[in-house]
Amino acid sequence: IQFDDRCQVTPQSPTYKNGTSIMLDNRSANARTITIGGTKYDLVAYGYRVITLSSSSLPKELAVSCGSSGNVGRILLQAQILQ
Repeated sequence: IQFDDRCQVTPQSPTYKNGTSIMLDNRSANARTITIGGTKYDLVAYGYRVITLSSSSLPKELAVSCGSSGNVGRILLQAQILQ
């Protein structure tokens, strides 16, 4: 998930399976604090971080905020169904 210099997110509303690892990518010259579902992640300027999304209650919608910009996106987390 990429955050631009105005804290806008791409993609804006992705869907992932529970336990998926994703990359948070800061494409700004400023350090950012990204909040996903209430958990904060600090990213240095032009830096990235790999996180794992998980929840015990599914499906779960996780709000995405960037710095003081709230609700710039959302992530839908779905159950991992194995056959």
